[in-house]
Amino acid sequence: MDFYEGFYSDETYLEHFYCDVDDDKKGRIKKGIIEKVKSYYGVDIREVYDFALADVFQFIHR
Repeated sequence: MDFYEGFYSDETYLEHFYCDVDDDKKGRIKKGIIEKVKSYYGVDIREVYDFALADVFQFIHR
């Protein structure tokens, strides 16, 4: 997926970026994203991970 060519709306979710993988890999990707956000921004997004991107970004910003 070319992230620079995509359209991202307020209805876009993190899982949309890796929907074609098996459940085991989805779990590893989710864990990796949560850990990366926590290490980079110091914010644990576990409780909002499944929300729309706009909501995740607002949570990180706050």
